[in-house]
Amino acid sequence: EAFRLVETAIRNNPLSTTLPLEAGHTLQGLVDFYLPDQAPVVAALYERSNRLAQDDRIRLRSRLDLGHLYRKHGSCADSLHWYEAALQIDPTNVVATRGISNLPCAHESSPVHALADSLTIH
Repeated sequence: EAFRLVETAIRNNPLSTTLPLEAGHTLQGLVDFYLPDQAPVVAALYERSNRLAQDDRIRLRSRLDLGHLYRKHGSCADSLHWYEAALQIDPTNVVATRGISNLPCAHESSPVHALADSLTIH
């Protein structure tokens, strides 16, 4: 039911950049704990927000959320891609650098991983 309501809201507000982001936040808890097979729906919402947003704050938030979502659902390469995309907006973003440092697929030789590792408190 929640997914259907979100679909209707998006259809009625096709150019909104914050609606997909907030809808993704609302649905992510359901996906993380009860409906993991619906993770692509939440990813699509975050990607839509990232694509439509002109505000860097919204784009940054969308990219970080995609990094978290993919990390939680086991897609290390996708998670790394979105955390690195977040760093394109804010190269010193601690959330993105810590996210990268916690990924098993991040290579030790990567300059981004080295930065992330230097910012992580051990």
